[in-house]
Amino acid sequence: MADVNSIILTGRLTKDGELLEMTNGKKFLKLSIASNRTITRKDEKGENVYESKPLFIDVLVFNSVEYLSKNAQKGKPLTVQGILDTKNWEKDWVKRVSFSILADNVVFMLPPKAETGDKENVSEDIPF
Repeated sequence: MADVNSIILTGRLTKDGELLEMTNGKKFLKLSIASNRTITRKDEKGENVYESKPLFIDVLVFNSVEYLSKNAQKGKPLTVQGILDTKNWEKDWVKRVSFSILADNVVFMLPPKAETGDKENVSEDIPF
Protein backbone atom coordinates (compact mmCIF):
# COMPACT_ATOMS: atom_id res chain seq x y z
CA MET A 1 0.00 0.00 0.00
CA ALA A 2 1.35 3.42 -0.96
CA ASP A 3 1.76 6.16 1.62
CA VAL A 4 -0.35 9.30 1.19
CA ASN A 5 0.64 12.74 2.46
CA SER A 6 -2.34 14.99 1.85
CA ILE A 7 -4.01 17.58 4.05
CA ILE A 8 -7.00 19.90 3.76
CA LEU A 9 -7.40 22.48 6.48
CA THR A 10 -9.96 25.25 6.91
CA GLY A 11 -9.32 28.14 9.26
CA ARG A 12 -8.61 31.87 9.54
CA LEU A 13 -5.47 33.85 8.91
CA THR A 14 -3.80 34.86 12.18
CA LYS A 15 -1.89 37.70 10.50
CA ASP A 16 -1.45 39.26 7.07
CA GLY A 17 0.40 37.08 4.57
CA GLU A 18 4.12 37.73 4.03
CA LEU A 19 5.36 37.86 0.43
CA LEU A 20 8.99 36.69 0.57
CA GLU A 21 11.71 35.98 -1.96
CA MET A 22 14.15 33.06 -2.11
CA THR A 23 17.82 33.50 -3.00
CA ASN A 24 17.06 32.38 -6.57
CA GLY A 25 14.56 35.25 -6.96
CA LYS A 26 11.43 33.10 -6.85
CA LYS A 27 8.67 34.53 -4.63
CA PHE A 28 6.60 32.63 -2.10
CA LEU A 29 3.89 33.50 0.38
CA LYS A 30 4.01 32.63 4.08
CA LEU A 31 0.64 32.35 5.81
CA SER A 32 -0.26 31.46 9.36
CA ILE A 33 -3.69 29.98 10.02
CA ALA A 34 -5.69 28.92 13.05
CA SER A 35 -8.14 26.06 12.82
CA ASN A 36 -10.38 25.27 15.78
CA ARG A 37 -11.63 21.90 16.87
CA THR A 38 -14.36 21.41 19.43
CA ILE A 39 -13.77 19.01 22.29
CA THR A 40 -16.65 17.68 24.37
CA ARG A 41 -16.08 16.68 27.98
CA LYS A 42 -18.26 16.07 31.02
CA ASP A 43 -18.26 18.54 33.90
CA GLU A 44 -18.68 17.57 37.57
CA LYS A 45 -22.49 17.44 37.11
CA GLY A 46 -22.17 15.06 34.17
CA GLU A 47 -23.26 17.66 31.63
CA ASN A 48 -21.50 18.18 28.34
CA VAL A 49 -19.06 21.08 28.20
CA TYR A 50 -17.72 22.21 24.84
CA GLU A 51 -14.21 23.64 24.52
CA SER A 52 -12.57 25.11 21.46
CA LYS A 53 -8.94 24.08 20.91
CA PRO A 54 -7.07 26.06 18.25
CA LEU A 55 -4.36 24.60 16.03
CA PHE A 56 -1.87 27.14 14.66
CA ILE A 57 0.08 26.14 11.57
CA ASP A 58 2.25 27.86 8.98
CA VAL A 59 1.46 27.54 5.28
CA LEU A 60 3.92 28.08 2.43
CA VAL A 61 2.50 28.89 -1.01
CA PHE A 62 4.58 28.88 -4.20
CA ASN A 63 1.98 29.54 -6.94
CA SER A 64 -0.29 32.56 -7.56
CA VAL A 65 1.55 34.38 -4.76
CA GLU A 66 1.01 37.91 -6.13
CA TYR A 67 -2.78 37.53 -6.23
CA LEU A 68 -2.99 35.68 -2.92
CA SER A 69 -0.76 38.19 -1.12
CA LYS A 70 -3.14 41.04 -2.04
CA ASN A 71 -6.06 39.19 -0.43
CA ALA A 72 -4.32 37.57 2.56
CA GLN A 73 -5.46 39.78 5.43
CA LYS A 74 -5.69 38.79 9.08
CA GLY A 75 -9.00 37.16 10.00
CA LYS A 76 -9.98 36.01 6.50
CA PRO A 77 -11.36 32.46 6.34
CA LEU A 78 -9.67 30.12 3.88
CA THR A 79 -9.17 26.49 2.93
CA VAL A 80 -5.71 25.13 2.20
CA GLN A 81 -4.91 21.89 0.39
CA GLY A 82 -1.40 20.50 0.21
CA ILE A 83 1.11 18.25 1.94
CA LEU A 84 2.32 18.22 5.51
CA ASP A 85 6.02 19.02 5.96
CA THR A 86 8.27 18.87 9.01
CA LYS A 87 11.36 20.77 10.02
CA ASN A 88 13.70 19.36 12.67
CA TRP A 89 16.40 21.26 14.53
CA GLU A 90 18.21 21.35 17.83
CA LYS A 91 18.45 24.35 20.14
CA ASP A 92 20.21 24.32 23.50
CA TRP A 93 20.58 20.52 23.21
CA VAL A 94 16.81 20.13 22.89
CA LYS A 95 15.43 18.51 19.75
CA ARG A 96 12.59 20.48 18.22
CA VAL A 97 10.14 19.87 15.39
CA SER A 98 7.65 22.10 13.60
CA PHE A 99 4.95 21.27 11.08
CA SER A 100 3.83 23.32 8.10
CA ILE A 101 1.72 22.86 5.00
CA LEU A 102 3.21 23.17 1.53
CA ALA A 103 0.10 24.39 -0.26
CA ASP A 104 -1.00 23.29 -3.71
CA ASN A 105 -4.30 25.14 -3.52
CA VAL A 106 -5.56 28.08 -1.42
CA VAL A 107 -9.18 29.22 -1.55
CA PHE A 108 -10.49 32.26 0.32
CA MET A 109 -13.96 31.55 1.66
CA LEU A 110 -15.20 35.13 1.14
CA PRO A 111 -14.99 37.00 -2.17
CA PRO A 112 -12.49 39.89 -2.39
CA LYS A 113 -13.92 43.34 -1.59
CA ALA A 114 -14.90 45.64 -4.44
CA GLU A 115 -11.75 47.43 -5.55
CA THR A 116 -13.44 50.66 -6.60
CA GLY A 117 -13.76 51.93 -3.05
CA ASP A 118 -16.87 53.85 -4.16
CA LYS A 119 -19.70 52.37 -2.14
CA GLU A 120 -22.36 54.33 -4.02
CA ASN A 121 -21.58 52.56 -7.30
CA VAL A 122 -21.58 49.08 -5.80
CA SER A 123 -25.02 47.52 -6.15
CA GLU A 124 -26.22 45.21 -3.41
CA ASP A 125 -29.28 44.14 -5.39
CA ILE A 126 -29.47 40.51 -6.36
CA PRO A 127 -29.82 40.36 -10.16
CA PHE A 128 -32.26 37.42 -10.19
